[in-house]
Amino acid sequence: MGAADILGGDGRGAYKRQNLFTCLQEPTNNSYMKPWEVMVRGAVKEKGQIVDYRVSLICRGRQLRPAKIRMQADGKTRNGMPGIFFGRCITTRVNGRDKINRGSC
Repeated sequence: MGAADILGGDGRGAYKRQNLFTCLQEPTNNSYMKPWEVMVRGAVKEKGQIVDYRVSLICRGRQLRPAKIRMQADGKTRNGMPGIFFGRCITTRVNGRDKINRGSC
């Protein structure tokens, strides 16, 4: 299963260019982002939660590669109880030594 498939997308829709950004496949996309995407999918598909899920890029100047990637999820169960909740910040580096941080960017 590719990363676009995890949350139901196929990377081919009307907004395909707006939903793409430059990052390293490993470790950023697979090791850092994928586990959180899988958790969001589980909250929605298996637990029926309504989840506000956002991935935001923080860029420096005119660089195409983001300096940081902010991942946030805030879910609620169908009866309004708190569900999945997290905030992660991935700091990207040119040398490939990206790292994940808890909390905000």
